[in-house]
Amino acid sequence: MPSYGSQPFKESLDYFEKKTPLPTNGWEDVYAEQHDNAFMVAGANKTAIVEDFASAVRAAIKDGETLQDFRKRFDQIVKTHGWDYNGEPGWRSKLIYTTNIRQAYNAGREAQFADPKFQKTFPYLEYRHSGAEHFRLIHKSWDRMVLAANDPFWITHSPSNGYGCNCKKYAKSERAMKRMGKTKPDTAPPIEYYDHTDKRTGEVKAIPEGISPGFEYRPNQAPREHFTPRQSETQRQPIPMSRPDDLPMPSPSSVSQEQVLPDGLQEAEYANAF
Repeated sequence: MPSYGSQPFKESLDYFEKKTPLPTNGWEDVYAEQHDNAFMVAGANKTAIVEDFASAVRAAIKDGETLQDFRKRFDQIVKTHGWDYNGEPGWRSKLIYTTNIRQAYNAGREAQFADPKFQKTFPYLEYRHSGAEHFRLIHKSWDRMVLAANDPFWITHSPSNGYGCNCKKYAKSERAMKRMGKTKPDTAPPIEYYDHTDKRTGEVKAIPEGISPGFEYRPNQAPREHFTPRQSETQRQPIPMSRPDDLPMPSPSSVSQEQVLPDGLQEAEYANAF
């Protein structure tokens, strides 16, 4: 977890700034790796309020603002837009703040891990449990596990692995791994899955055990793209691009004779009249 109030983390800020603020009706409208290209706040379905929330999160990342600073911005945004949201104010503002800052931090670290020169020196990654008092047992079981940086396990198990998850991932050199008493990287545990059903679409997703739905991805890996959230039955549909060719012309509006320009004027005079 980043230290709030610390110096700006360039890779973290770069990651966040590439996101497009998108209005949504629910948290699954932007799912998993789609968060690499889109910023959303579940239930904030107007562009203006999402843009304001994005600006508030950006300020927190760039300027090291605290949760208390963000809550002031949150309260002002809610008041300005008259937003009626689910959950208690303190809980909702903390969720938006911690989830976005934590994932932006993790994404920044992933950008560093991906550098070929970095990987040459640090070819391994270590999973570290947060040490939280209330923890997920399976996350605890992964503590101090060292795997190759390109092990497939990291595709779906890179922190954060759920709301409130404070687990981290650290780069390790060959020497550092041996200092841990390991002569080679560990073998990734077998992955078991459970079904998660999107209540609005009926889509069933296979989620790895220990991972909350929507967190089964490695941040900052999706190709950059302009992302549009999927349509749901509760969202307004766009006007069709094609229309019948035989639609009747509308009736002409009545115009006062005084508004009709006389014949014989220059083109510029007609244009200037508008």
